[in-house]
Amino acid sequence: MESTMTTDGYGNKCWRNAAGKRHRSDGPAVERTDGTKEWCLNGQHHRTDGPAVEWAGGSTEWWVDDEWLGNGAEGFWTFWDRLSGQQRMDLNVQLWAAKYTGGN
Repeated sequence: MESTMTTDGYGNKCWRNAAGKRHRSDGPAVERTDGTKEWCLNGQHHRTDGPAVEWAGGSTEWWVDDEWLGNGAEGFWTFWDRLSGQQRMDLNVQLWAAKYTGGN
């Protein structure tokens, strides 16, 4: 599904699909000028290779299929528990663990 990018008067960028829902499959669907990024597919927060929301202040939110898994380390470990062993290897999640949980 193709997305169209628009920029608002503040410089924030948003990608939407033909139905007008926030959607981008190759990066964040929302990029705010303060540095906040949100990953969405068909209007739902969704990301399987990192947190779906990265706030400008550094905090994160983990979402899959618009289901909130938690903030920061809690969200990461909830995400981790849902992966099969093969998925963990395929995504090289060990690197994400170090990056998003401070190694905890």
